[in-house]
Amino acid sequence: MDAWLLSLAPLLGLLVNTLTQPVIQHLSGRGRPARSLALGFLAGLATGGGLVAWAAWRLDLALLDAGALVAVQLLSTAALGYGYFSFVNLNLASIRVRLLKEVARAGADGLPAAELQGLYDEEGMADGRLQRLLAGGHLRLEAGRHVNGKRSLLRIGHVIELLKHAILGRGSRLGAGEGQAR
Repeated sequence: MDAWLLSLAPLLGLLVNTLTQPVIQHLSGRGRPARSLALGFLAGLATGGGLVAWAAWRLDLALLDAGALVAVQLLSTAALGYGYFSFVNLNLASIRVRLLKEVARAGADGLPAAELQGLYDEEGMADGRLQRLLAGGHLRLEAGRHVNGKRSLLRIGHVIELLKHAILGRGSRLGAGEGQAR
């Protein structure tokens, strides 16, 4: 059983990470998930490392072997945790990309600020994302209208759209000119 635990420890660490992070996020209220992601990551790392250390002790492994196993487990759990972090971050960035796509669809005139905020505003969700887009230079506010600034994030959105189309056989559910999130 202990040998199996050595193999499963990184996955169990990831499980603890992915279960702990949303609970911490929910308990701490809405907002940026950086704290809950970090705490979930640390909980997963501690779980995986602790399980491997315990299994190594039960198997009576030499200190050097046990240390090597713990190090490999920590690296494996960290890599899995980074994948989870990237998944959550991509999910958060997808709304910003959609906002940029709406501005791009509107053409050179851009969109009125109030209209753009109304597209995705569930409990002020769009406000923070719009502020980050403005601060990053991806959007500019000209005469009360949002217009495109830097296009790097929009290009990433186009690549993601192409990948979705290639993998799922369809692109975004947000059709050109619909103006409403689904």
